[in-house]
Amino acid sequence: MRRLRRLILLLLLCIFAWWLVNKSINLYQDYQQAQYRSEWIDQGVGSVGFVLTSKQWLEFDIPDQQNVIRVLSNASLINEEWELEDKQYPYVIEYQLLDNDGQLLREVVYHHRSHVSKPKEDELLGKVPRQFYTEGELLPADGRLMMINLHGMENPRRLRMRLHSQDPNLADVVVRSYVRDSVSDHKLAYQWSRMSEKKREFLARGSIYEHTSLSSMEKRNLLTNMWQPIGPVGVRGRDYRDRALYTLRDYEELPELQGDDIQPAGLWIDRWVNGIVTVPYGGGNVRLAFSPLDPAQTWDGRVDIHWSGPGVNNRNHFTQSITQSEGVFQHILDHGVLDIRSDVPLLVRAFLVEGEPPLEITPETSYLRGYFMSPEQWVEFQVDHYDQQIMPARFDFRRSVIDPGLPDISEADVEYQILDRHGEVIRDGKIDYHFQFSHYDRSLDKESGRYLSLPQRYYFNFDERAYKVRFRSTSPLLISGYSRPYELPLLIRVPQDYFGQAKDEQPTWFVLLPSNREQLERAKKNILMRLQSVPSEDDPRLLQGEFQWQEYRPQGGWLARDLLLPREPGLPLRSESLGAIFNAFEVNREHLVTLQSEAWLTQLHPTLFYQRDSASPSTIRILLDGVEWYRTEVAQRRGELRLPIVIPGEHRIQIVADEGAEFYLNYTRGEAPLIKRLSNRFDASNLSFSYPKASTGAEVLSALWHVPIGEKEPSRLEATIALDNRLLNLPLKGWTVHKRIYELKPNLQQRTALWGTQRQWLDGGERFFIPMDEDLAIGDYQITLRRLSGSSGYLSLSQLTPGAVESYRLFREEGRYE
Repeated sequence: MRRLRRLILLLLLCIFAWWLVNKSINLYQDYQQAQYRSEWIDQGVGSVGFVLTSKQWLEFDIPDQQNVIRVLSNASLINEEWELEDKQYPYVIEYQLLDNDGQLLREVVYHHRSHVSKPKEDELLGKVPRQFYTEGELLPADGRLMMINLHGMENPRRLRMRLHSQDPNLADVVVRSYVRDSVSDHKLAYQWSRMSEKKREFLARGSIYEHTSLSSMEKRNLLTNMWQPIGPVGVRGRDYRDRALYTLRDYEELPELQGDDIQPAGLWIDRWVNGIVTVPYGGGNVRLAFSPLDPAQTWDGRVDIHWSGPGVNNRNHFTQSITQSEGVFQHILDHGVLDIRSDVPLLVRAFLVEGEPPLEITPETSYLRGYFMSPEQWVEFQVDHYDQQIMPARFDFRRSVIDPGLPDISEADVEYQILDRHGEVIRDGKIDYHFQFSHYDRSLDKESGRYLSLPQRYYFNFDERAYKVRFRSTSPLLISGYSRPYELPLLIRVPQDYFGQAKDEQPTWFVLLPSNREQLERAKKNILMRLQSVPSEDDPRLLQGEFQWQEYRPQGGWLARDLLLPREPGLPLRSESLGAIFNAFEVNREHLVTLQSEAWLTQLHPTLFYQRDSASPSTIRILLDGVEWYRTEVAQRRGELRLPIVIPGEHRIQIVADEGAEFYLNYTRGEAPLIKRLSNRFDASNLSFSYPKASTGAEVLSALWHVPIGEKEPSRLEATIALDNRLLNLPLKGWTVHKRIYELKPNLQQRTALWGTQRQWLDGGERFFIPMDEDLAIGDYQITLRRLSGSSGYLSLSQLTPGAVESYRLFREEGRYE
């Protein structure tokens, strides 16, 4: 009996020892798991979720003026299940919407199916789940989204949810509920610029390109679509249970701007960096307000303001002294670009002051991150091909400048290598870099210097063999990468994107991040840059009248009409152009004019356009130097008359006709000249042009589109350039976007007569441009224009080439003037 008691006691001791060892192991595992999760937390972003079960409703109050509720849910798995990536876990959420009186408005059963994403491989921690709870053995599956539409419902006041059914391997479900965070309209203008870069990147995480490339409209959409969490009603522990949920970051956090990197509102300018402000289309009363960068700074100085408007010679320059008591410039300006220069550090804000309150037109700050190359440091970029298409890429090279007062004539070589999927080099080479200081960009890094060089830009045309490209340089240079889908059309809105509203245009290029970005950022091999658009420079040859104008005709059968259009302001009027230049003549009054053409012509054959209010028969007489020179009977509203031969020189001309008639005569000079252009009819058919590119440099074609007067809807035209000779896997100094879509608003500010018709009028016309860049070799290119939407109209295509051009002309004299 005693032996039996000893055996029982020994057995109890063994059971207790086993329990104690097991408990110790579990405590150690819990401690180890807590330690691991503490390490995970450093790599995650936290939020609070609320446990959903099948036994109890989880209830939320609905704030006023909400049209939708966003519910994110995560199924909770047992610890052994979270690595089964291919397994699906179904669960069903039941929700009800109630009104103020607790009456049921809607009841829905919503089905979800979740799985677990592949864990992140960490060098120290091993496999780290993408999402995790901070306590317990449960681990969350991937989140699932449920949008609850409240639109059209009568006074929804409460949402309640419970778990309807679940997979046996699920313990419960955690939900997070959100409603829209309303941002007032007056805050939208500055909310984005006052956010930290980290928050901007987080908001834009769903975009196909970085937050630095977002348009103004896209930023407004992100701000108006921000969400704020709402919590359940009741007592914690009794009515609901919460659980801390962390989501792993898949990117390195960008550092917050601190100290003097936090810039107040406005453009930061100084003696080295100018500020650029675009005046929106239509212009107006522009006010520039200047303030010191440092509020404690005592200052006075001088500001130079250069305005560039439409046309090659539409320019103005203002100089103004500014002090702390007077720091405002105000002037009425047409649309265009302001280049603002100061000899002291200032902040500039720009406004249009027609309305109340004034409309702020200060451009939004544009940021971009640059990555340092060196002889030891490659910067690598992944080459992604969509559907085995060619991938265009652009790379900008810059130098960081510490002291812009010191001359820098340094140069560098950039080495590149293009690798295939196996890491084999399929092409390599070198690119020359030449320094040129930028007066528009600046760096936000103190150590490497506050200033930058102008970007030196190269393009690549990667074929399907290219998998990766990498760069390094013989001395430290910054690189930024961009790409774009090859077949993506570039949308350009005319005139907005040409005059002062380019912030809303579709980007031509999208930011391409280095594939070794994390390594570069850990090594602090990157800086943040603040960039501006560089204004174009005037070509002095155009101002001196050294240019050639060429007009192109469509291939095949085509129809065209003459138009008399206002001549582009600022271009010198050359004598060889006077045959196409017409000036208005007032009827029944003698005019002293000089009929003029090329110096070698001894006689002229003028043309007279007329326009009348009536089609009834009428006589037109023209007196030349007091003698009747020409008489004709007309019975049309509009027409073109070929006048007799006349000797160039000074003459007295009088047109005798019905009052109200309009006449336009060529070979004369006047204050408001019109130029005759032949415009091609563009209806349902395409227009195709053969364009002979004559140089290896960049060339630009100019198109002018007219629609019938009274048309209010915009037109969409697609321009496609047939390209098959662009070099592959080699650096190019330019890139031609071969497919562009132009959205053209009718020009309601002017109208023009359609000559050859009796009553038809066209609008003033909108001009758009088709660039042909340096990547295109000399040769003939097919350009096809297609009308996608909008009214039929008239289109002309031409080119203005700066520089003197040798040409030959043949003339035939038809008789002599007696």
